[in-house]
Amino acid sequence: MTEVVSLNLGRPSSLSFGGDRLKTGIFKWPIETAYLTKTGFRGDVQVDRENHGGEDKAVCVYTVEHYDHWQREMSTSFWPGTFGENLTVRDGYERDIRIGDVFSVGQAEVEVSQPRQPCHKLSKKVGELSFSNRVVERGFTGFYVRVLQEGLIAKGDEVSLSRRGSARCTIQMANNVMYKKTQDPSDLSALIEASALSDAWRSTLQART
Repeated sequence: MTEVVSLNLGRPSSLSFGGDRLKTGIFKWPIETAYLTKTGFRGDVQVDRENHGGEDKAVCVYTVEHYDHWQREMSTSFWPGTFGENLTVRDGYERDIRIGDVFSVGQAEVEVSQPRQPCHKLSKKVGELSFSNRVVERGFTGFYVRVLQEGLIAKGDEVSLSRRGSARCTIQMANNVMYKKTQDPSDLSALIEASALSDAWRSTLQART
């Protein structure tokens, strides 16, 4: 990651699809600056606290380069914040980002904890129920970070790598293990043993051993 392209916060809103009306916090709007706490940005709301937010998933991050792909594949407009991410960054590819990577951004410091798990609300927001499955198939999930040091973050801030996580445990590898049920037991073990992995993912993966 090199730069904060967009900083996105949201309030509770309604999402209508197929006659259903859902409460959600997936609609985000760009702002110039916000203060990051241990549980997320002040002024941002996660409606579904079971699946979003908390210290292990304080901030959702997505790389801006993926939006070009989705616009071509889906023939519709995508823009920073469409995925409900708080930070749209440059050069945040899943193949390069590792579980346990620590980044300095603005006044804050964050640590990568797990891939983002796309849900039905993302599909309904885009208007195609299979969209979350497409995200998983492409591996363009984005990821979550926990906050090691609170502080102010602004659009345009540089994102600099402070410490690398395990070379083996990239977000791409974690997605393959979780969703594609990679059969190599050493990959599963390495991911479970990654100290920075979120408790939720570790519990799910330990159940397979």
